[in-house]
Amino acid sequence: AARGLRADKPVPLTRAERIRRFGVDCGDGLEWAATWVPGGEYTKNLVVKNVSKHVIKLKPKLPETKFFSMAFPEMIKLTPGLSKTLQINFRPLRLEAYDDCVEFMTETG
Repeated sequence: AARGLRADKPVPLTRAERIRRFGVDCGDGLEWAATWVPGGEYTKNLVVKNVSKHVIKLKPKLPETKFFSMAFPEMIKLTPGLSKTLQINFRPLRLEAYDDCVEFMTETG
């Protein structure tokens, strides 16, 4: 297993696989790289877009670690071509690598 991934959690899908299976494009992820210092608070936007020809309902789950946060997730309904922007907050405590994910549940899995 990859470092930092728990055996009971699904492996994140690639961007191409998310588009193919669910009709959802949310990029390749968010990276803060070397743009932060411990003790700061940083925000980036995660844009989730419906690239399918059908209405999609998504329910995001909160990040699991205390270093990443977002507003309490509500059901997102996206018609074809529409997108929703979610703000993801990052609050590092030490100068080390951090990793987390926002998992989405759909009507199809």
